[in-house]
Amino acid sequence: MKITLRKVKSVAIGEKYNPDFFKPIQLAPNLSAISITNNLLGVGGIFYTIIRKYDLDYMQIGHACSDVDEQKKVIKVNGNNDVVIVPKTFSSSKSSITKYSNQICTEIFNKRYLHFTHFGFLKTEFSKNQIEKILAVFLNKNKINCEVCWDIDEKFFEEMKSLLSNSLHENNLSNDFETYTDENFKWSSEYKTTCDEQIRTFNANTRRNNLVHLVRNQISNENIVRSDEVVTRRVDDLPNIGAVAAGNAGEYYALSLFIRMGFVAGKAPEGTATYDLLVMSQDNFSFNPVQVKTITNGQHWLLKQHHEEVVDKLIFCFVKLTDISTIPKVYLISADVVSYVIKMCHEIYLALPNRNGGEHADTPMRTLKNDFSTLIANVDNPERYLNRKQLSFIRNHSLGWLDEYESNFDIFWRIR
Repeated sequence: MKITLRKVKSVAIGEKYNPDFFKPIQLAPNLSAISITNNLLGVGGIFYTIIRKYDLDYMQIGHACSDVDEQKKVIKVNGNNDVVIVPKTFSSSKSSITKYSNQICTEIFNKRYLHFTHFGFLKTEFSKNQIEKILAVFLNKNKINCEVCWDIDEKFFEEMKSLLSNSLHENNLSNDFETYTDENFKWSSEYKTTCDEQIRTFNANTRRNNLVHLVRNQISNENIVRSDEVVTRRVDDLPNIGAVAAGNAGEYYALSLFIRMGFVAGKAPEGTATYDLLVMSQDNFSFNPVQVKTITNGQHWLLKQHHEEVVDKLIFCFVKLTDISTIPKVYLISADVVSYVIKMCHEIYLALPNRNGGEHADTPMRTLKNDFSTLIANVDNPERYLNRKQLSFIRNHSLGWLDEYESNFDIFWRIR
């Protein structure tokens, strides 16, 4: 077992917490668990922030929280990353702390990683007695054998380091442990290798399952149209609306979504070229201009060369409209990321040969794809034309790379 302390930024004692204090970390699917304190009533607070940033199923978590309250025991919610929900404790001297710690160990006995979030934000004082009881259980060699990322409020980071060092010594364990700030946390090299391999396997399985699903749709549905490497499914009861109508629909959908999420938002004045909406963050701290791009059933959004210029504080909202029975998908990405991605895409496009083996002609059009591996789908030996950086870009931006930006409303607290 290894415990790594992660220093989490917070605020002064007695002040309201910073909504951006919590940063999720990379977890290996099926090998990881996240431990959180039950506080379903804290909508907009720490509990809600954690489950939102890890994109957890709020309804599923909600049902489990009710069971935790009723049964007064630790309950695990299974998923790609299991969530371990722990009852609230109000006194560090309670024997229930030891009981809950043992239950956590039971729930994660087959996991390689545990993100222990309980002490990432502390309002008043350092919970010394409570942490000692938890460490007494965790450091028992017969309990768990995994790597733990233990969040600790920066106000009490030094006290936690000292306490952990003493606990390791008392248990005759190595007195060597690592510490990181939340910005540069990383798993140990041994565990990170396992994590990376598991994530690659998970992504590969996801892509394979998507392909199988697509092929089955092709067989069962004759009404499929292929165009520019994009498979578009035409639903009989979905009108074939034009680009202008689709753009308007996307803007109004995004606007309604921002308002429903509690933001102050409105349409930009007609004729504004750089952005379509103005959105104020939920803490009323700042406005961000938002440019909305909409597609219907496609797999890429069209942009232009001028979108490579980074506009200060601009956020792109990419909307994907499908059939009328499916909720549209929304991806929120900062202008600098969009600029980098479309520049690299165009650079790769020009470096690759066209279908006749000649050079592609330059164009002011740019494309943001949900799977950039399609750029080399019909190219033999793409490494002949692309450098290491370009090949790495394609690997890192294949199917699934957009997932982290879906419903990424936290971006409004990061871009000021």
